[in-house]
Amino acid sequence: MAKLLKDGNLSGIAIAMAPVVGVALVFSVVYWLESYLGRLISFSIGLTLVAAAGYAGRAKAIGLRSLRGTEWH
Repeated sequence: MAKLLKDGNLSGIAIAMAPVVGVALVFSVVYWLESYLGRLISFSIGLTLVAAAGYAGRAKAIGLRSLRGTEWH
């Protein structure tokens, strides 16, 4: 788990692997699952992985930090 997270954000390897796994899940589910509910759940998980990797990549590019330990005023 420590290799996937770094300073409260996804690490570089996690950012690189999440879209690959997400896209593979989306395309493989079309061929292997016949259940509508199974396809819907797998497709949703795949798209969520791709979106999370995109947002994490943008956050890393502009240097955003996690909100842990900050005070709201």
